[in-house]
Amino acid sequence: MLDVPAARIPADTGERARLWHGEIAHRRAVVVLDDASGPEQIGPIAPTAGDSLTIVTSRRHASWSGQHVLRLKPLEARDSVTLFQRAAGLVPGHDEDKAAKVASLCGGLPLALRAQAGRLREGDLPDLDSLINELAELHAGRADDTETGRRVFPSFESTYRQLTAEDQRMFRLLGASPCADFGLDTAAALTDQGMAGARDRMRALVDRCLLEQTSGDRYQFHDLVRPYAAARCGQEEPKSERRRAIGRLIRHYSDALSAATAVDKAASREFSGRDGADRVGAERDRALVQFPDADSAHAWLEAEWRNVLLTARYAARHEQHRQCADLSHSLARFLHTAGYWSDAVPAHELALQAARLIGDAARVARATLDLSIACHRIGKHDKARDYAGEALTMYTSANDRRGQAAALDQLGIICWSSGSARDGLAYHQEAADLYHDAGDQSGMATAVMHAATARGALGRYMEEARDLGRALSLFREVGDRRGEALCLNNLGAVLDEQGRYRDAVTHYERSIAIFREIGGRQNLTLLDHNLGRIRQYKGDHDEAIAIYRKVLAAYRVIGDLPHQAVVLSDIADAFTAMDCYSEALAHYGQSAELAEATGDRSQYVAALCGMADAYRGSGSYGAAAENYDKAHRLATEIEAPYLIGKALYGMAETVLVTQGLGDAKIYWRQAHDIFTQLGVQEAAIVELRLHGIDATAS
Repeated sequence: MLDVPAARIPADTGERARLWHGEIAHRRAVVVLDDASGPEQIGPIAPTAGDSLTIVTSRRHASWSGQHVLRLKPLEARDSVTLFQRAAGLVPGHDEDKAAKVASLCGGLPLALRAQAGRLREGDLPDLDSLINELAELHAGRADDTETGRRVFPSFESTYRQLTAEDQRMFRLLGASPCADFGLDTAAALTDQGMAGARDRMRALVDRCLLEQTSGDRYQFHDLVRPYAAARCGQEEPKSERRRAIGRLIRHYSDALSAATAVDKAASREFSGRDGADRVGAERDRALVQFPDADSAHAWLEAEWRNVLLTARYAARHEQHRQCADLSHSLARFLHTAGYWSDAVPAHELALQAARLIGDAARVARATLDLSIACHRIGKHDKARDYAGEALTMYTSANDRRGQAAALDQLGIICWSSGSARDGLAYHQEAADLYHDAGDQSGMATAVMHAATARGALGRYMEEARDLGRALSLFREVGDRRGEALCLNNLGAVLDEQGRYRDAVTHYERSIAIFREIGGRQNLTLLDHNLGRIRQYKGDHDEAIAIYRKVLAAYRVIGDLPHQAVVLSDIADAFTAMDCYSEALAHYGQSAELAEATGDRSQYVAALCGMADAYRGSGSYGAAAENYDKAHRLATEIEAPYLIGKALYGMAETVLVTQGLGDAKIYWRQAHDIFTQLGVQEAAIVELRLHGIDATAS
């Protein structure tokens, strides 16, 4: 290229390098050294003098000391689409969504984008839909049957062949894994080697750009490298070795889940000290990854829970049904406390199906109850009730008293969540008796706490406070910190309703301190929600709305539909207090829709009362009376005395304007009688209203 005759080019490398340097020193050139294996390969070639620029491309993340290093990432989505459209000869803006899908499936790799664009331009494929389907086949693991695989994979082949035999084996077995990303422990489990060996292998793959290091000791494949790794595994690893590798992964996750859950439970002391110490010690010894404290256990669960579910799904597809059921159940507690309810439902559905396929009655009952809890959390009360009933029948047939108690307690929760608090109370009382007979004090405390909530829904607030105090004492006796935190929150809500805001805040803050220590995303969100109510009661409506909106976003991320309905109603209450009635009506309407969809009749009535208040405030007395009447009727059906009183009070205020004082006083007196029996602060408000009206009339 420098016009040096072939006869002058020496055979000796050193002499050739000297000639090269001599020729390039007097020129101003850009020298591109493409696909270098590493710094050592380009050493003799790199210009040492003159006014030249050398650009080196390499697949290795080697140490290029003294050089300006630019690590190229895949193209951004917009640039990927532009490159593909230009290379394919497509008109910008035409089939934009399909072009974006192709770009996404190519993972932003220019090589892959140009290869697919060339096939489309040359007529190898009839349209974009065909290309999308083929790329989907590639990602589904059927790489050898696609033209994409044949065109793109050779670019990875040379890099793969430069790896050592051990590094190649690591690459192949990672390709066989169902995991979305990898920690060192999962890589070590797959290859049956220690953590140090796994770290060396992973670093080698990162150095060759066959693996990406995302953060710390976590790694992932590029979207197109994964199917290549899977293809290499299918061609070079015997089926027996693939089965053994996944078997090791499943056993690792099973041991690690047991250890992490035991450490987390020990931190929150959700079981007796002797039992907890024995379990934690045994599971720490078995687990490949160690958890010195609850924070490390929780961090591992946060990093790995999606991979555990992917592994459980893989196990189900490969007829390892017992392993699927056990993995899903081992993760149930974390999914529940962390608020991943939408993900928990399909996981427990799969576990239930797997348990039924092997005819394991105990696992079927366990998965059924797990599924009931998850369905209830996302507002599917009917399904939750059916599953809890099935679990109760199975536990009763097996004479499993603790299982019966858990199913009864779950049925009670579903009942009062659906507006049948009296039925819920009966279930909780029966559950508490069964837990007592089984010697499970923590379970008994939980049932008593839930019974307190049912009593509160029935307007029996003194009994609610009594039961919560009893449950709190029981939780503290056994050292169950999660139960203690839940009780403190519920006691704060009772004090809140009584207008004892300072005491309520004290209880909320104690609960928050525990949950921040032991973890509980949904619980912390609920506590923020309660603190927002305190701001509202103090008249700081703007601040309350800001807190509510933050809480609403968190509930949406979690998938907590019932509490979304509640906080929407609270936002509407704040707007009503600010005389912003149109905004209030919009939020009450959303709350009512969600409450109706989830079967939460109590919240539906609360939203109706709120809508009526907003209509009355805006002067729409006919609409207000209609909503108060409907709320009163429904509140009577579900035996919710506080809501009955609210509807009557609102009707009194409406009738005062539309019909006169005489009729209004009847409604006020009815509301006053109910509020007085309940012992709530509204009794004093109604009493002042009555006295004020009488004084004005006189």
